[in-house]
Amino acid sequence: MSYLERSHVKHALIQMKRFHRDLQRLHSDYGLCMLDNTGRRNILMSSAQEEFFAQALAKSYTGVSNNGKTGEPDILIGELKRELECKITTPTPSGGINLQTDYTTLGKKGALDFLYVVADRTFEKFVVLHYDQLTTDNFSVPSASSRGKAKLLKHSADKSCSVLWGNVKSKNEMELAKLNKKLELLGDHAPKTREKIMKSIKYWTDTPTNYRYEFEGV
Repeated sequence: MSYLERSHVKHALIQMKRFHRDLQRLHSDYGLCMLDNTGRRNILMSSAQEEFFAQALAKSYTGVSNNGKTGEPDILIGELKRELECKITTPTPSGGINLQTDYTTLGKKGALDFLYVVADRTFEKFVVLHYDQLTTDNFSVPSASSRGKAKLLKHSADKSCSVLWGNVKSKNEMELAKLNKKLELLGDHAPKTREKIMKSIKYWTDTPTNYRYEFEGV
């Protein structure tokens, strides 16, 4: 069970949205559009994520800090003796969601908690995920071109994940439910159709879990 509560997330997201609106206004004053590049936008929002979640956590725990220095924890929760790594991302144009970390840093730390805020392009709706004590085993080995960034192997970290905002559904389970329903309605008829359904069931049973993210507003 996560030490982060829904009330913590709501407090932080409200503050982050307010900060985002102010940044948009500032960009607009100078004839710039902050939403043209969500990657750069998320970099601007990363320090706000750390600050506002630290504020929220400090309402429930002692010894919460986030000094922002290189090599220091994004958020340290002294009472729990936990370090919380904060990440913010946005779906790609194709809808993919990449949850990443710095592979070398994680290797040195051994294990870390991760707080991923997945924001839509307009920064109005979110999915917030807390992963407990992930290691490099939960991430792919980074390629030479990825600058040390490793992608989370979501299926390997599934049991460590608490969904704090929005919803995450298993596409595998959804497809299997549909196929089993078809099989039930088919009964003993149409053996070729049954064989085709059974192949599909095997596919979705053996395939690593695919996830469908449902965003929630604040």
